[in-house]
Amino acid sequence: MSDKKYTWVPIFKEIASKLISYEHNQQALIDLIRANHPNDANLEDKAENDRSIPLSIIDPFSFFAFITKIKNTEKRAEYLAKLKTAMHLKSEVPSDFTGVPTANAQKMWFFPYQVVRKGFELEALWNLFRAIHSDYDPSDAYSKCLTILSVKDSKITQGLFWADPERFFPVDVQTIPFLRSHGIIPDTSTWASYIKLLGEIKSKFHEPFYELSSMAYRIRNEGDINNTTPKYWLAGSTYNEQDDQLGRFLREGIWENGFDHKYTDLTKSVKNGDKIAIKSTFTRGSRGNTIGYGKIKARGVVRENPLDGQKLYVDWDLNFEPFEHIKLSSYRKTLQELNDQEIIDMVFKNDKSKEENKIFALNTILYGPPGSGKTYSTIDRAVSIIDGNSAGSHEDNKERFDELRSEGLIEFITFHQNYSYEDFVIGLRPEPVAQTLKFERVSGIFMDIATRARENWERWKASSLKEQVYTKPSFEEVFDSYFQELIRKEVTEVEIKMRSKSFRITGIDFDNQHIKFKKASGGTGHDLVIPIVQGIYEGGRNYRQDGLGIYYYPLVEALKEHSKQLREPLPAEELRKYVLIIDEINRANISRVFGELITLLEEDKRLGGENELRVTLPGGINDFGVPPNLYIIGTMNTADKSIALVDIALRRRFEFVGMYPTAEVLDELVKNAKMSESGQTLLQTLNNGIFKKKNSADFLIGHAYLIGKLQDAEIEEVIRKKIIPLLMEYFSGRTKDVSELFENSGWKVNYNVASFDWEIEQV
Repeated sequence: MSDKKYTWVPIFKEIASKLISYEHNQQALIDLIRANHPNDANLEDKAENDRSIPLSIIDPFSFFAFITKIKNTEKRAEYLAKLKTAMHLKSEVPSDFTGVPTANAQKMWFFPYQVVRKGFELEALWNLFRAIHSDYDPSDAYSKCLTILSVKDSKITQGLFWADPERFFPVDVQTIPFLRSHGIIPDTSTWASYIKLLGEIKSKFHEPFYELSSMAYRIRNEGDINNTTPKYWLAGSTYNEQDDQLGRFLREGIWENGFDHKYTDLTKSVKNGDKIAIKSTFTRGSRGNTIGYGKIKARGVVRENPLDGQKLYVDWDLNFEPFEHIKLSSYRKTLQELNDQEIIDMVFKNDKSKEENKIFALNTILYGPPGSGKTYSTIDRAVSIIDGNSAGSHEDNKERFDELRSEGLIEFITFHQNYSYEDFVIGLRPEPVAQTLKFERVSGIFMDIATRARENWERWKASSLKEQVYTKPSFEEVFDSYFQELIRKEVTEVEIKMRSKSFRITGIDFDNQHIKFKKASGGTGHDLVIPIVQGIYEGGRNYRQDGLGIYYYPLVEALKEHSKQLREPLPAEELRKYVLIIDEINRANISRVFGELITLLEEDKRLGGENELRVTLPGGINDFGVPPNLYIIGTMNTADKSIALVDIALRRRFEFVGMYPTAEVLDELVKNAKMSESGQTLLQTLNNGIFKKKNSADFLIGHAYLIGKLQDAEIEEVIRKKIIPLLMEYFSGRTKDVSELFENSGWKVNYNVASFDWEIEQV
């Protein structure tokens, strides 16, 4: 394409002049689209019972929308070249589309489906189009068009601009901030107010409307030239101290002041392009020792300020991840400007200072449909928790993740239906010894990482209290050292003192795990058992105080006293964070696997918490508690089991973070060349259809299926081998339902009952 700009204007105007003659031959326009459009043209109407029927009507504005919906400018030019031939146009095929508003592919038509049409829509649209090309007054037709379902004045002014970019100006989400920044308050509620607005724009600027459109779009996407130094704001979302409006704000793209007469002037002073974040404040800690915290719950950019002192229109970052910090605790007002650069950087700059100050929830579950990046994200999240910031790219994080895992700071496990408490926490394993079968206590993955985290936390706690911290020799090290002379047969016995007398160890039988000893009376008819000694020594076993207990406990005390000679002083310990990742957490029987841990996982029930709890585990392990430096990240496939079926006790103790293939996620993948535009269209269409049929986002198709699949042949392979089998499971083998989901996706998919196979074709 050449460097010339606005070459599209002549052909758009010529098409508009040609369209007038098609008012009574709308099928010809539909045939033009069907025969020449490079993408799936969405020419299916909807009748009652969601029945698809061929589109038989069309208006001139929707005809233009079929042009501007094509995002690829080369394909758009090719389509116009075909229309030039078919419609006998004289204008040159454009080499650019600078300043052309793009139609929303999901809401492209200027009229609703047949099932909800009232009957006046097409006549009103054609009347308006005819009026702007004649001497008729368009006022009535314009007002009538504004009553069409899902058609707003912004969409109508876009259509008028396509039809005549020299006479009309698109007043939409892209251009309104531009107009307001120049003191023009747009009103397009009537034809008269729209014409008045066009006059104001002409008197303010010398450039033609299509150049102004380009300028407004460029500023909207590259930054407001009149707001080069945006202000930064913190705002609340709670009304009456209990009614949190955050969800509504995010859905509607707004922020509202909850007061009639407070903060109104401050709200009016917010400029388009200013940065805004939603915050809350709270306290955390034990009674009499509380610490104030602030939480950033959402972040966005002010798109428009209607200057009513009540509302701001905001482009919220829907992928923003909330975080907490103690330095945010003093920001308690409903709306206030930030001037502290450190806080601005923490909240808005997205640099490492923000990551380092981030406080993650101790227990988190990432949930969403298959392929939405849940397991993928656990790697980045685990690294950020432990190191305080990301290592950089996902590849850098994966390398760091492997390092941390080798250091014992991260463990990864996948739950399944047969997974049990004995696998996860602690159980018994049969172990043949000589000609007998003994059972050894075996710790699970949770016990292992919780023990390491607790030891680190206890050493750090002692260090912070200026206490000397020592190494902790293992039972095996202490036992072997204490009895080394006996084991090497350098002595024949080792004396163990009791309260008033002694007994003597005369031999160690490691094969049978027995300890030979001679009582004070000289009797040798009993043996002590090494695993019982170890259990008592490590605090995991209770043994009666009578019988052989009178020998076990003095021996354990002797070993503990000896251990002091083996320990070495340690330098002050740094508190480390440990992460346990549980993939597919909802595939196991949660209550059976977690047992008493359900209660111990709560923040205030952990060691050092306000309501600290310790329990005795099976096998006699006393004084067990979950340390505060152990983080748990779970993933949950919502298509596998509905969230509602997850144990309520678990839901209450975990923070749930949804992960879905949103438009923002797909746009970012396309922008970074990780997904093709046709792949994006396919996923959006499929997911819209799935949501409509299932009335739930739990069964969407995740973006991971098409990441890196940039060629159509690769996408077809994924459709055939991964997406269709998944959809067949979702819809219980109903091939018709599956085929219908692909309508308007750029792919035609039908089940051939002769070959019992799927026919897949790109359209």
